[in-house]
Amino acid sequence: MLFKDSVITYPRIDNGYKSIKSLNFDMMRTDIFVKRVEPKTFWMFKWFAYFLVGALTGCTAFLMDLFEHNLVHLRNNYLFKILLLPEGTFYAWLFLMIWCVIIAGLASYLTITIGPGAAGSGVPECMAYLNGVNYPKLISFRTFIIKCVCVCMVISTNLFVGKEGPLAHIGANIGVLVIYYTPF
Repeated sequence: MLFKDSVITYPRIDNGYKSIKSLNFDMMRTDIFVKRVEPKTFWMFKWFAYFLVGALTGCTAFLMDLFEHNLVHLRNNYLFKILLLPEGTFYAWLFLMIWCVIIAGLASYLTITIGPGAAGSGVPECMAYLNGVNYPKLISFRTFIIKCVCVCMVISTNLFVGKEGPLAHIGANIGVLVIYYTPF
């Protein structure tokens, strides 16, 4: 009986709900945004900020790649030295397991204690933040540093983690840092 009543209520039988549209809160189309007066040089500062965000994100990705390759190179050097020992295969597997557990555990510990906003891939968190969800500590310098370091650490442990999603979050952090900490 209860199910039958809910089918009658949802979806509604009348067409009243079809005429209601959601409100568009897109700032680019509001009259205040379209009719505002901007200085002539404003576009130059805007494009300079875009360039700076892109350049800093690219430099950060390059430095992250260097850090990751150095960690992998360090791990492989120790691994090949262990493989030269008698019965080195067992000790190499043991070393690799201990290395990966320690590095991934350290990255998890740093994320949980120092930068909890750096948890997750970054793309869904940024999308939720842009849609109005209050996500504390998602955008900060501390989150930026922890995200960069911990992503490199976890990638060097050969886990199935990529840099693409975290770089979107890192780019969002760089964008906020550039926009709010520039003199213009």
